[in-house]
Amino acid sequence: MSQVSFRGIARTTVPRALASEVIRMEALAQLSVPDRPSVVLLAPSGYGKTTLLAQYARNTTRTVVWLSLGPGDEEVGTFKKNLHRALQGVLDGIGEDPTGSLMDFLDWSAERLAQEERSIDIVLDRVEHVARTHGTALATLIGLLPEGHRLLMAGLDLQGFPLARLTASGQIDVLSTEQLRFTAQETGQLLTARASSLDLDQLMATSEGWPVSISLSLMDSAAQVDVDQLLRDALEQLPEELQAILPELALFDEWGDELGELLESPLPAAWLSILRRAGLPLTPLGRGLYRPHMLLLKLLEKQLQRAPEKSRRIHLVRATLAVQEQDLSTAIRHARQAHRADLMELYAQELFPTLHRQREFKLLEELAVLHPGPPPAWWEEFQAIARLEIGEGDKGLAQLEAMRQEHKLTGLGFAALALQAARQGDFEGQLFSAQQGLALASGSSQTTLSMQLASALISLERFREGEQVTEKLISDAQAQRNQLAEADALNMHQYTLLMQRRWPEREAALQRARTILLAHGQQRKALQMEAELSEVLLRQGRHEEASLLISECIDLALRTQPIHLPTLYQTLARYKMIRGDWEGAAQSLHNAEDAIHRLKLPVVLPFLYANTFDLYAATGEQVRARQAYEQLVEHTQRPIFRRYLLPLFTGIHALDAGDLASAETHLNIAAQESVEQTHTLRAQLLLMAIQQRKGTLLAEQIEVSRQALQGLEITSIAYADQRHLAALRQFLTKQGVQHPLVSGEVHPEEPRQEEILRVEVGRKIEAWVGTRAVKLPLAKSGELLFWLLWRKQGTLHDILNDLWDGSRDPKHHEYFRVVVRRLRQMLKEALDFAGDPLPYSQGTYSLQPELRVVLNLQEAIKAAQQGDYEALLSLPVEGLASDITADWVDDVRETVRRDQLYALGEIEGQVAQVQPAQAVALLKLAVRTQPTEGEMHLALIRTLLSVQSSEAGSAFQVYRSMLEREFGESPTVDTVRQLRSLGLHMG
Repeated sequence: MSQVSFRGIARTTVPRALASEVIRMEALAQLSVPDRPSVVLLAPSGYGKTTLLAQYARNTTRTVVWLSLGPGDEEVGTFKKNLHRALQGVLDGIGEDPTGSLMDFLDWSAERLAQEERSIDIVLDRVEHVARTHGTALATLIGLLPEGHRLLMAGLDLQGFPLARLTASGQIDVLSTEQLRFTAQETGQLLTARASSLDLDQLMATSEGWPVSISLSLMDSAAQVDVDQLLRDALEQLPEELQAILPELALFDEWGDELGELLESPLPAAWLSILRRAGLPLTPLGRGLYRPHMLLLKLLEKQLQRAPEKSRRIHLVRATLAVQEQDLSTAIRHARQAHRADLMELYAQELFPTLHRQREFKLLEELAVLHPGPPPAWWEEFQAIARLEIGEGDKGLAQLEAMRQEHKLTGLGFAALALQAARQGDFEGQLFSAQQGLALASGSSQTTLSMQLASALISLERFREGEQVTEKLISDAQAQRNQLAEADALNMHQYTLLMQRRWPEREAALQRARTILLAHGQQRKALQMEAELSEVLLRQGRHEEASLLISECIDLALRTQPIHLPTLYQTLARYKMIRGDWEGAAQSLHNAEDAIHRLKLPVVLPFLYANTFDLYAATGEQVRARQAYEQLVEHTQRPIFRRYLLPLFTGIHALDAGDLASAETHLNIAAQESVEQTHTLRAQLLLMAIQQRKGTLLAEQIEVSRQALQGLEITSIAYADQRHLAALRQFLTKQGVQHPLVSGEVHPEEPRQEEILRVEVGRKIEAWVGTRAVKLPLAKSGELLFWLLWRKQGTLHDILNDLWDGSRDPKHHEYFRVVVRRLRQMLKEALDFAGDPLPYSQGTYSLQPELRVVLNLQEAIKAAQQGDYEALLSLPVEGLASDITADWVDDVRETVRRDQLYALGEIEGQVAQVQPAQAVALLKLAVRTQPTEGEMHLALIRTLLSVQSSEAGSAFQVYRSMLEREFGESPTVDTVRQLRSLGLHMG
């Protein structure tokens, strides 16, 4: 029996079955496929979307969370509250929602779903109410859902939801009218259940399978397709007193006996039973409530509009009811229909600030245009701000400027003008608007403007003034005990401290802000600060803590915020360089570069090239170091980079070239102006090394450096500069000077290689760490590991299609989940890996990029591309993974075979001319490895004819014997003719 959410209110209750409801077997089968991803039921009214989902919910063995959406859910606070309440119905211990934003709530919910052993489906019915406003959030939720859980959505349209992108990526499936229309078999079942004499073929031809048309046609033997007419006919059969009052119910999507009290109009006894007996489309929700079909409500609303006074009265009732339910957006719309501008303004005064704070500008603009006008100034100001944010910037800006001229702007409008100036790089304009606004503002507007003021001052390099602003923001937030406001202020404050090189204070601000955000469930905001704090831990020599924090951050970023991955991978690369793992650092920088290009973040490239320069300069690869430096210079055109980032690396580059004067000049700039603490300390040490070489090193310089390095670990600072500091270290040691460069014992280390898992695909799949065999936990785990290494990533559907031949058997789906869990555990233990080695993100499985796993087939192909053919030619193509007969493995074999044939050509054409003995040895290896592959034999014979003709005859005899023994054939006439033309004597 399925577990379904019942929360005591109709909106989170699964609709019950009608007695004569047709079981939609084909559509249910499509919904119930175990490896199907999230699903969208997208069709107009009357296609039974809700009914189908209800049938699924009642019959599935999965846990179901059901939420019926309404107009009020377009406001994020209402939607978040209702979704949270629905989840509480099935998730034990989910507790109160500690988050602020919708995105943080989705992260938080996904974390709790990840702890569930049960497979859960979250059903959102009537999703058209929120797709436009929350479409991006719903797409994010699909990407966040842990494996085994799904989102099922039903709606009339999904404008605002990235349907095409998610469908193309395989993250969702769509069931449209084609899949939702009634089949002839289902229609026949309905005719039988209703004892109808209608002709099945005629009914299918006239209705085209439209479920509501078929259902309503059963009330009329004429079987007309005009649904409006069928509804009118049904309504005309009702008692006159019921006909008269039904239009007043048009604005209510749930009907029950209490409606009479709301409308102050008595409803006839047993009126709902009368409606159901008349065949009107009503879905029972339980507890005496019914949901009328939207087509019926639309028809009744048309009738209501013919009585303007009555219509206004009912809209006013709906507005009042919406206010009681705290659904102010719906209340504003009904107040507009009731011609009550005064009530619209009353409701908007409460709602508009909330929408502004939550950045729901599209909804804010849609509500603002409803005012019959002219609106009050505060209303117009919100409208202008919303226009700025939804792409109508010219209109919004003109509106705000006009209001400024008329002295109608409040602090809110000035804050919007300041933000707009900042976006355009006009920091003076940002400062001016912020200062003007602060003269008027109070409350939250004052806080916003103060943040804008601080931002402008920092951008204009007036750091001390910016700090004074942020200090007041922090003090005010603490006085008000508003911790989230304090965290926001601390985040701005840490930038002022960074730019003033007050690093310990900055670290304290970061730590405090991070603690607050994590305590309030704001992991997204905290991620950036955790990345910064991992750098602090590295400088302090707390490497294991840093490594663990970096791994946790990468896992979270992969799942929720990929934009942080380039920075995190670079931090990880520095950690590996500190440990002497140069190869691992190169891999992490490669991962960072991939992420930068994939996410289109060129602003991060200067930091990437700076770290790449460090890597190659440290390992003595001067050519690659020079290339990285040239790329760094090319990508540091922004003044802030040229001033605060470039000088250190220009100085080191000059030092490598032996230009001490230029090196000293640039390192002095870096030591005095760089805002990155590590850069400053490195510049100081390198300047000391230059002074020591010149014989001008002063004791006070040594003491300044010693004090600056207190509390830090020298290895974590000087990891890339050891070649330039060796002489300085030796000098300080001989002088007996107390300095971390001596006491810290920084010495060139042998690279500390992390263990690598080698996956060897031969006749079977094996895994090794060094010389130690690693047991693969399940039969399919080796195949899955092989698949992921070869394909890089894939959806659950992709994997089941290849590894289980497209099977939809639930036991294969469950077995797959066990395989994934066991494989994760094996990889973590074999490689002592702290993160998730097999992350499930954005609907796909992949191996964590930082995981040290290699596949022998890929290594062999890569080596061959660089001219080393031995490993590739040693692979027995036909025998690769011989126990697996799947198409994807055939494709792997074909790829290896194609590369081998290409290698044969290269050996014959290139290697044989330069190193004939090596060419012959390689081709003999190929023949031994695959003795039944004719092309190997022929390549060897042709090469021998050109470099060792005396052996060609015996090689040909081996080839002839192989053909006779294996295939019962002889060499073709063309082959013999060609070989003779090359000089072969067959005796």
